[in-house]
Amino acid sequence: GNNNAATDDDYIIMNNNSFGYWDISAKHLFCLAASPDPPTEIRSQLQCDATNTKRKTLLDLWTSARAQMTDVDVLTRTLTLAREQAHQTLLKRNDYHLWAANGDEGLQFMLSSLNSDKDSDNGGIHDLYESLGGGGSGGKKSKHPHYFVDVGSCLGLTCLAIHDEYPETKIVSIEPAFPNWLYQELNVRCNLDESVLKDSKFKIMLSGVGPNTEDEDYIMAKLMWRPTATTSTRAWTPKDEHHADDVELVVRLQRLKQILAEGGVYDIGMVDVLNVDCEGCEYNLIPALSQEEFDAIPTVMGGVHWGYIPTNKLPSSERARKTHERLCSHENIARSTKECCAFPDLPVKSSVPGEVLQREFEEPHRRVGMPQASTVRDVVVEGLCDNFEEWSKEKFLNDITDDWGW
Repeated sequence: GNNNAATDDDYIIMNNNSFGYWDISAKHLFCLAASPDPPTEIRSQLQCDATNTKRKTLLDLWTSARAQMTDVDVLTRTLTLAREQAHQTLLKRNDYHLWAANGDEGLQFMLSSLNSDKDSDNGGIHDLYESLGGGGSGGKKSKHPHYFVDVGSCLGLTCLAIHDEYPETKIVSIEPAFPNWLYQELNVRCNLDESVLKDSKFKIMLSGVGPNTEDEDYIMAKLMWRPTATTSTRAWTPKDEHHADDVELVVRLQRLKQILAEGGVYDIGMVDVLNVDCEGCEYNLIPALSQEEFDAIPTVMGGVHWGYIPTNKLPSSERARKTHERLCSHENIARSTKECCAFPDLPVKSSVPGEVLQREFEEPHRRVGMPQASTVRDVVVEGLCDNFEEWSKEKFLNDITDDWGW
Protein backbone atom coordinates (compact mmCIF):
# COMPACT_ATOMS: atom_id res chain seq x y z
CA GLY A 1 0.00 0.00 0.00
CA ASN A 2 0.96 3.63 -0.27
CA ASN A 3 2.19 4.80 3.13
CA ASN A 4 3.31 8.24 1.99
CA ALA A 5 0.72 9.98 4.14
CA ALA A 6 2.70 13.12 4.97
CA THR A 7 3.30 16.19 2.83
CA ASP A 8 4.66 19.67 3.53
CA ASP A 9 1.11 21.04 3.34
CA ASP A 10 0.00 18.75 6.16
CA TYR A 11 2.38 20.45 8.57
CA ILE A 12 1.28 23.89 7.45
CA ILE A 13 -2.27 22.99 8.50
CA MET A 14 -1.12 22.36 12.06
CA ASN A 15 -0.98 26.01 12.98
CA ASN A 16 -0.11 26.86 16.55
CA ASN A 17 -3.29 28.20 18.14
CA SER A 18 -3.75 31.00 20.65
CA PHE A 19 -3.36 28.65 23.61
CA GLY A 20 0.16 27.68 22.60
CA TYR A 21 -0.34 24.02 21.62
CA TRP A 22 -0.89 22.24 18.36
CA ASP A 23 -4.37 21.16 17.23
CA ILE A 24 -3.40 17.71 15.99
CA SER A 25 -5.98 15.47 14.35
CA ALA A 26 -5.85 11.79 13.43
CA LYS A 27 -4.85 12.90 9.94
CA HIS A 28 -1.67 14.37 11.39
CA LEU A 29 -1.07 11.28 13.50
CA PHE A 30 -0.69 9.25 10.32
CA CYS A 31 1.46 11.98 8.80
CA LEU A 32 3.79 11.78 11.77
CA ALA A 33 4.02 8.01 11.40
CA ALA A 34 4.88 8.32 7.71
CA SER A 35 7.37 11.15 8.08
CA PRO A 36 11.10 10.29 8.32
CA ASP A 37 11.85 13.30 10.53
CA PRO A 38 8.74 14.91 12.06
CA PRO A 39 9.14 18.09 14.16
CA THR A 40 9.84 17.40 17.84
CA GLU A 41 7.43 20.10 19.02
CA ILE A 42 4.58 18.28 17.29
CA ARG A 43 5.62 14.77 18.34
CA SER A 44 5.63 15.76 21.99
CA GLN A 45 1.99 16.81 21.88
CA LEU A 46 0.74 13.23 21.45
CA GLN A 47 0.65 10.30 23.85
CA CYS A 48 0.40 7.82 20.96
CA ASP A 49 4.02 7.22 19.98
CA ALA A 50 3.49 7.54 16.23
CA THR A 51 7.15 8.12 15.38
CA ASN A 52 8.61 5.18 17.27
CA THR A 53 6.91 2.20 18.97
CA LYS A 54 3.56 2.69 17.23
CA ARG A 55 4.86 3.66 13.79
CA LYS A 56 4.56 0.28 12.08
CA THR A 57 1.13 -0.56 13.46
CA LEU A 58 -0.20 2.86 12.42
CA LEU A 59 1.15 2.51 8.90
CA ASP A 60 -0.37 -0.97 8.68
CA LEU A 61 -3.69 0.53 9.79
CA TRP A 62 -3.40 3.27 7.16
CA THR A 63 -2.99 0.65 4.44
CA SER A 64 -6.00 -1.28 5.74
CA ALA A 65 -8.15 1.84 6.05
CA ARG A 66 -7.39 2.99 2.50
CA ALA A 67 -8.29 -0.46 1.19
CA GLN A 68 -11.56 -0.73 3.10
CA MET A 69 -12.75 2.86 2.72
CA THR A 70 -13.07 3.85 -0.91
CA ASP A 71 -14.95 7.08 -0.17
CA VAL A 72 -12.01 9.46 0.26
CA ASP A 73 -14.25 12.30 1.50
CA VAL A 74 -15.56 10.20 4.40
CA LEU A 75 -12.05 8.97 5.20
CA THR A 76 -10.68 12.52 5.21
CA ARG A 77 -13.51 13.83 7.36
CA THR A 78 -13.15 10.94 9.81
CA LEU A 79 -9.46 11.70 10.26
CA THR A 80 -9.91 15.46 10.44
CA LEU A 81 -12.56 15.28 13.18
CA ALA A 82 -10.64 12.97 15.53
CA ARG A 83 -8.57 14.25 18.42
CA GLU A 84 -6.62 12.41 21.07
CA GLN A 85 -8.54 12.62 24.34
CA ALA A 86 -5.58 12.05 26.62
CA HIS A 87 -5.54 10.67 30.18
CA GLN A 88 -9.03 9.18 30.26
CA THR A 89 -9.94 6.88 33.14
CA LEU A 90 -11.35 3.46 32.35
CA LEU A 91 -12.49 1.08 35.09
CA LYS A 92 -11.49 3.77 37.59
CA ARG A 93 -7.83 2.89 37.40
CA ASN A 94 -6.03 2.91 34.08
CA ASP A 95 -4.90 5.87 32.01
CA TYR A 96 -6.07 5.68 28.39
CA HIS A 97 -5.48 8.04 25.49
CA LEU A 98 -8.57 7.75 23.34
CA TRP A 99 -9.31 8.90 19.81
CA ALA A 100 -12.76 10.34 19.10
CA ALA A 101 -14.38 13.37 17.55
CA ASN A 102 -14.35 16.45 19.75
CA GLY A 103 -17.60 16.79 21.66
CA ASP A 104 -18.59 13.15 21.19
CA GLU A 105 -21.31 12.47 23.77
CA GLY A 106 -21.00 8.76 23.03
CA LEU A 107 -17.45 8.72 24.39
CA GLN A 108 -18.50 10.34 27.65
CA PHE A 109 -21.54 8.08 27.98
CA MET A 110 -19.45 4.93 27.58
CA LEU A 111 -16.77 6.13 30.01
CA SER A 112 -19.43 6.92 32.59
CA SER A 113 -21.07 3.53 32.12
CA LEU A 114 -17.84 1.53 32.29
CA ASN A 115 -16.60 3.45 35.32
CA SER A 116 -19.75 2.56 37.25
CA ASP A 117 -19.89 -0.23 39.83
CA LYS A 118 -22.54 -2.23 37.95
CA ASP A 119 -21.96 -5.97 37.97
CA SER A 120 -22.88 -8.33 35.15
CA ASP A 121 -26.33 -9.01 36.62
CA ASN A 122 -27.14 -5.33 36.19
CA GLY A 123 -25.69 -4.68 32.75
CA GLY A 124 -22.08 -4.04 33.80
CA ILE A 125 -18.92 -5.98 33.03
CA HIS A 126 -17.77 -6.72 36.57
CA ASP A 127 -17.92 -10.24 38.05
CA LEU A 128 -17.67 -12.10 34.75
CA TYR A 129 -14.82 -14.27 36.03
CA GLU A 130 -16.83 -17.47 35.79
CA SER A 131 -17.46 -16.68 32.11
CA LEU A 132 -14.17 -15.09 31.08
CA GLY A 133 -11.56 -16.45 33.47
CA GLY A 134 -9.03 -14.56 35.57
CA GLY A 135 -8.73 -10.80 35.43
CA GLY A 136 -7.06 -7.70 36.68
CA SER A 137 -8.92 -7.85 40.01
CA GLY A 138 -8.30 -11.54 40.72
CA GLY A 139 -9.67 -14.85 39.53
CA LYS A 140 -7.99 -17.99 38.27
CA LYS A 141 -6.31 -18.31 34.92
CA SER A 142 -8.18 -20.60 32.55
CA LYS A 143 -6.58 -23.44 30.62
CA HIS A 144 -8.96 -22.85 27.72
CA PRO A 145 -9.52 -19.64 25.73
CA HIS A 146 -12.60 -17.62 26.54
CA TYR A 147 -14.34 -15.45 23.94
CA PHE A 148 -16.09 -12.13 24.35
CA VAL A 149 -18.02 -10.94 21.28
CA ASP A 150 -19.17 -7.33 21.14
CA VAL A 151 -21.70 -6.50 18.40
CA GLY A 152 -21.98 -2.76 17.83
CA SER A 153 -18.69 -2.02 19.56
CA CYS A 154 -18.42 1.65 18.51
CA LEU A 155 -15.12 3.13 19.77
CA GLY A 156 -14.08 -0.15 21.39
CA LEU A 157 -14.21 1.05 25.00
CA THR A 158 -16.11 -1.98 26.28
CA CYS A 159 -13.60 -4.27 24.60
CA LEU A 160 -10.67 -2.32 26.08
CA ALA A 161 -12.28 -2.65 29.51
CA ILE A 162 -12.84 -6.39 29.01
CA HIS A 163 -9.19 -6.81 28.00
CA ASP A 164 -8.11 -4.86 31.07
CA GLU A 165 -10.31 -6.86 33.45
CA TYR A 166 -9.93 -10.28 31.79
CA PRO A 167 -6.58 -10.19 29.94
CA GLU A 168 -6.64 -13.84 28.86
CA THR A 169 -9.96 -13.42 27.04
CA LYS A 170 -10.02 -13.37 23.25
CA ILE A 171 -12.14 -10.51 21.90
CA VAL A 172 -14.04 -10.23 18.65
CA SER A 173 -15.28 -6.68 18.19
CA ILE A 174 -17.87 -6.07 15.44
CA GLU A 175 -18.59 -2.53 14.23
CA PRO A 176 -20.36 -1.59 10.96
CA ALA A 177 -19.53 2.14 10.73
CA PHE A 178 -16.16 2.87 9.15
CA PRO A 179 -15.43 6.03 11.25
CA ASN A 180 -16.08 4.16 14.49
CA TRP A 181 -14.03 1.21 13.25
CA LEU A 182 -11.07 3.48 12.47
CA TYR A 183 -11.27 5.26 15.83
CA GLN A 184 -11.50 1.89 17.57
CA GLU A 185 -8.44 0.63 15.71
CA LEU A 186 -6.56 3.74 16.86
CA ASN A 187 -7.70 3.23 20.44
CA VAL A 188 -6.54 -0.36 20.47
CA ARG A 189 -3.25 0.17 18.65
CA CYS A 190 -2.28 3.29 20.60
CA ASN A 191 -3.15 1.87 24.03
CA LEU A 192 -2.35 -1.85 23.91
CA ASP A 193 0.90 -3.69 23.41
CA GLU A 194 1.45 -4.97 19.88
CA SER A 195 1.65 -8.54 21.20
CA VAL A 196 -2.09 -8.45 21.93
CA LEU A 197 -2.80 -8.07 18.22
CA LYS A 198 -0.12 -10.56 17.18
CA ASP A 199 -1.56 -13.19 19.53
CA SER A 200 -5.01 -12.70 17.96
CA LYS A 201 -6.49 -11.73 21.31
CA PHE A 202 -8.24 -8.73 19.79
CA LYS A 203 -9.97 -8.89 16.39
CA ILE A 204 -11.85 -5.84 15.12
CA MET A 205 -14.27 -6.65 12.31
CA LEU A 206 -15.67 -3.93 10.03
CA SER A 207 -19.09 -5.41 9.27
CA GLY A 208 -22.78 -5.12 9.98
CA VAL A 209 -25.02 -7.98 11.12
CA GLY A 210 -27.93 -8.38 8.71
CA PRO A 211 -31.02 -10.54 8.09
CA ASN A 212 -29.01 -12.55 5.57
CA THR A 213 -29.93 -16.06 4.52
CA GLU A 214 -28.13 -18.57 2.33
CA ASP A 215 -30.49 -17.60 -0.51
CA GLU A 216 -29.92 -13.86 -0.04
CA ASP A 217 -26.46 -13.24 1.35
CA TYR A 218 -25.49 -9.96 -0.30
CA ILE A 219 -27.37 -7.19 1.49
CA MET A 220 -26.37 -3.54 1.81
CA ALA A 221 -27.71 -1.01 4.29
CA LYS A 222 -27.48 2.71 4.95
CA LEU A 223 -26.38 3.90 8.36
CA MET A 224 -26.34 7.41 9.76
CA TRP A 225 -23.14 8.22 11.64
CA ARG A 226 -23.03 11.25 13.92
CA PRO A 227 -19.58 12.40 15.10
CA THR A 228 -21.05 14.03 18.22
CA ALA A 229 -23.00 10.87 19.17
CA THR A 230 -21.05 7.88 17.90
CA THR A 231 -23.07 5.41 19.99
CA SER A 232 -26.18 6.37 18.00
CA THR A 233 -25.04 5.01 14.63
CA ARG A 234 -28.11 3.32 13.16
CA ALA A 235 -30.25 2.65 10.11
CA TRP A 236 -33.48 4.17 11.41
CA THR A 237 -32.72 7.76 12.46
CA PRO A 238 -35.93 9.75 11.72
CA LYS A 239 -35.51 12.44 9.08
CA ASP A 240 -36.62 15.15 11.48
CA GLU A 241 -33.70 14.21 13.76
CA HIS A 242 -30.99 14.48 11.11
CA HIS A 243 -28.16 16.89 11.88
CA ALA A 244 -26.06 18.89 9.47
CA ASP A 245 -22.93 17.01 10.50
CA ASP A 246 -24.45 13.53 10.02
CA VAL A 247 -22.67 11.26 7.56
CA GLU A 248 -24.58 8.66 5.54
CA LEU A 249 -22.67 5.40 5.18
CA VAL A 250 -23.34 2.35 3.03
CA VAL A 251 -22.30 -0.90 4.69
CA ARG A 252 -22.43 -4.55 3.71
CA LEU A 253 -24.33 -6.84 6.05
CA GLN A 254 -23.31 -10.40 6.89
CA ARG A 255 -24.57 -13.21 9.08
CA LEU A 256 -23.11 -13.26 12.57
CA LYS A 257 -21.70 -16.76 12.12
CA GLN A 258 -19.90 -15.64 8.95
CA ILE A 259 -18.35 -12.63 10.73
CA LEU A 260 -17.30 -14.76 13.68
CA ALA A 261 -15.65 -17.31 11.39
CA GLU A 262 -13.58 -14.51 9.83
CA GLY A 263 -12.60 -13.52 13.37
CA GLY A 264 -11.46 -17.04 14.24
CA VAL A 265 -14.59 -18.21 16.06
CA TYR A 266 -15.80 -21.18 14.04
CA ASP A 267 -18.57 -22.38 16.34
CA ILE A 268 -21.13 -20.20 18.14
CA GLY A 269 -20.64 -22.49 21.13
CA MET A 270 -17.14 -21.03 21.57
CA VAL A 271 -18.64 -17.69 22.63
CA ASP A 272 -18.71 -17.22 26.42
CA VAL A 273 -20.21 -13.72 26.53
CA LEU A 274 -22.16 -12.04 23.74
CA ASN A 275 -22.75 -8.31 24.11
CA VAL A 276 -25.48 -7.01 21.78
CA ASP A 277 -25.92 -3.24 21.81
CA CYS A 278 -26.21 -2.42 18.15
CA GLU A 279 -29.12 0.01 17.74
CA GLY A 280 -31.57 -2.53 16.32
CA CYS A 281 -29.37 -5.17 14.71
CA GLU A 282 -30.50 -7.54 17.47
CA TYR A 283 -33.61 -8.12 15.31
CA ASN A 284 -31.31 -9.51 12.63
CA LEU A 285 -28.84 -11.32 14.83
CA ILE A 286 -31.00 -13.20 17.35
CA PRO A 287 -33.67 -14.73 15.04
CA ALA A 288 -30.94 -15.94 12.67
CA LEU A 289 -29.63 -18.28 15.37
CA SER A 290 -31.32 -21.58 16.06
CA GLN A 291 -32.63 -22.07 19.59
CA GLU A 292 -29.83 -24.55 20.18
CA GLU A 293 -27.19 -22.06 19.04
CA PHE A 294 -28.60 -19.27 21.19
CA ASP A 295 -28.84 -21.52 24.25
CA ALA A 296 -25.18 -22.51 23.76
CA ILE A 297 -24.08 -18.96 24.70
CA PRO A 298 -23.83 -18.89 28.52
CA THR A 299 -24.07 -15.12 28.99
CA VAL A 300 -25.83 -12.61 26.74
CA MET A 301 -25.74 -8.90 27.54
CA GLY A 302 -27.04 -5.75 25.89
CA GLY A 303 -30.49 -4.45 25.11
CA VAL A 304 -33.31 -4.01 22.61
CA HIS A 305 -34.58 -0.91 20.80
CA TRP A 306 -38.18 -1.55 19.75
CA GLY A 307 -39.43 1.41 21.76
CA TYR A 308 -37.11 3.82 19.93
CA ILE A 309 -37.45 2.73 16.30
CA PRO A 310 -39.96 4.75 14.20
CA THR A 311 -43.10 2.80 13.32
CA ASN A 312 -42.40 2.82 9.57
CA LYS A 313 -38.95 1.27 10.20
CA LEU A 314 -39.97 -1.52 12.56
CA PRO A 315 -39.37 -5.22 11.86
CA SER A 316 -42.29 -7.63 12.09
CA SER A 317 -43.85 -8.30 15.47
CA GLU A 318 -43.01 -11.97 15.05
CA ARG A 319 -39.32 -11.13 14.54
CA ALA A 320 -39.53 -8.91 17.61
CA ARG A 321 -41.25 -11.58 19.72
CA LYS A 322 -38.54 -14.16 19.00
CA THR A 323 -35.79 -11.61 19.67
CA HIS A 324 -37.31 -10.30 22.89
CA GLU A 325 -38.19 -13.70 24.30
CA ARG A 326 -34.68 -15.03 23.82
CA LEU A 327 -32.89 -11.95 25.16
CA CYS A 328 -35.28 -11.58 28.09
CA SER A 329 -34.30 -15.05 29.29
CA HIS A 330 -31.07 -13.45 30.57
CA GLU A 331 -31.31 -11.77 33.96
CA ASN A 332 -29.25 -8.68 33.18
CA ILE A 333 -31.50 -7.82 30.21
CA ALA A 334 -34.78 -8.78 31.86
CA ARG A 335 -34.16 -6.49 34.83
CA SER A 336 -34.53 -3.19 33.00
CA THR A 337 -36.03 -3.89 29.57
CA LYS A 338 -39.61 -2.80 28.97
CA GLU A 339 -40.09 -5.31 26.16
CA CYS A 340 -39.49 -8.15 28.64
CA CYS A 341 -42.76 -7.32 30.39
CA ALA A 342 -44.46 -9.33 27.62
CA PHE A 343 -43.02 -12.52 29.20
CA PRO A 344 -43.64 -12.26 32.96
CA ASP A 345 -43.41 -16.04 33.54
CA LEU A 346 -40.33 -16.62 31.38
CA PRO A 347 -37.52 -18.29 33.41
CA VAL A 348 -34.34 -16.23 33.49
CA LYS A 349 -30.68 -17.30 33.47
CA SER A 350 -28.03 -15.84 35.71
CA SER A 351 -25.01 -14.10 34.20
CA VAL A 352 -22.94 -16.67 36.10
CA PRO A 353 -22.72 -19.91 34.09
CA GLY A 354 -24.26 -22.83 35.94
CA GLU A 355 -25.91 -20.69 38.62
CA VAL A 356 -29.65 -21.34 38.96
CA LEU A 357 -31.73 -18.37 40.05
CA GLN A 358 -34.41 -19.37 42.53
CA ARG A 359 -37.51 -17.47 43.45
CA GLU A 360 -37.59 -16.05 46.95
CA PHE A 361 -40.91 -16.02 48.79
CA GLU A 362 -41.60 -13.55 51.58
CA GLU A 363 -44.33 -15.77 53.07
CA PRO A 364 -42.77 -18.72 54.99
CA HIS A 365 -45.61 -21.10 54.09
CA ARG A 366 -44.79 -20.72 50.38
CA ARG A 367 -41.16 -21.88 50.80
CA VAL A 368 -42.03 -25.57 51.09
CA GLY A 369 -41.55 -28.04 48.24
CA MET A 370 -39.17 -27.84 45.28
CA PRO A 371 -37.42 -24.49 44.64
CA GLN A 372 -38.87 -22.55 41.72
CA ALA A 373 -36.78 -20.87 39.03
CA SER A 374 -36.83 -17.08 38.93
CA THR A 375 -38.82 -15.46 36.15
CA VAL A 376 -38.93 -12.06 34.50
CA ARG A 377 -41.60 -11.06 37.00
CA ASP A 378 -39.16 -11.74 39.86
CA VAL A 379 -36.18 -9.76 38.57
CA VAL A 380 -37.72 -6.83 36.67
CA VAL A 381 -37.26 -3.35 38.14
CA GLU A 382 -40.22 -2.39 40.29
CA GLY A 383 -42.82 -0.38 38.38
CA LEU A 384 -41.30 -0.97 34.93
CA CYS A 385 -44.25 -3.07 33.75
CA ASP A 386 -47.04 -1.02 35.33
CA ASN A 387 -48.19 0.58 32.06
CA PHE A 388 -46.94 -2.13 29.73
CA GLU A 389 -50.28 -2.84 28.02
CA GLU A 390 -50.71 0.82 27.13
CA TRP A 391 -47.07 1.09 26.05
CA SER A 392 -47.27 -1.99 23.81
CA LYS A 393 -50.29 -0.55 21.98
CA GLU A 394 -48.63 2.83 21.59
CA LYS A 395 -45.50 1.16 20.16
CA PHE A 396 -47.43 -1.32 17.92
CA LEU A 397 -45.62 -4.20 19.60
CA ASN A 398 -48.05 -6.81 18.28
CA ASP A 399 -49.29 -5.08 15.14
CA ILE A 400 -46.45 -5.16 12.57
CA THR A 401 -47.33 -7.96 10.17
CA ASP A 402 -44.13 -8.12 8.07
CA ASP A 403 -40.58 -6.82 7.61
CA TRP A 404 -41.50 -4.36 4.85
CA GLY A 405 -40.20 -1.28 6.71
CA TRP A 406 -37.29 -3.13 8.19
